[in-house]
Amino acid sequence: MNMMKKLPFKIPKLKLTWEWAFLAIVLTILTLYLVGIDLGFNHHLTTVLGLLGLVMAPLLTFILFPLINLLLATLIMPLIGLVLTAAAALTAAAVAVLTPVLAAATAAWSTLLASTLGQVLIAPIYNLLGPIVLKIAPWLTTTSYVKRGWKILKRYTSGATGKPAARKKSQSK
Repeated sequence: MNMMKKLPFKIPKLKLTWEWAFLAIVLTILTLYLVGIDLGFNHHLTTVLGLLGLVMAPLLTFILFPLINLLLATLIMPLIGLVLTAAAALTAAAVAVLTPVLAAATAAWSTLLASTLGQVLIAPIYNLLGPIVLKIAPWLTTTSYVKRGWKILKRYTSGATGKPAARKKSQSK
């Protein structure tokens, strides 16, 4: 007779891998060993308690694994979704607050560069560091969009005329 069909509830099918089983065994042994140390057992009793984990760990794994799956599905994953939603809302709020601030800072910087003080002090430093920044910046960027932007910027700021820099012609054989 098949006893599984007579149960009033469905037993979930576990997707238990060797890695999970090994982790459960190691954690159970370690936990029992630390409990033995904490209770002040001598070394031999603590070792026996730790080895008891070899028997207990598979049992605990098969009992706890469905509970962990249930917790993941009902509590942890929705909580992660809530945290991600809150992070997206905070990012949107930060962008909304920082956009006017950045616009004001850009306007102030442009005004400073146009002033006499800017022409005397800042413009020479700016002109000196500009080409260096253009050489270093591609190393610091990671996304292809930013790299593409730097290529376009370099191409259109390379000549005094504002035209794209001349490309080397390939030698034909």
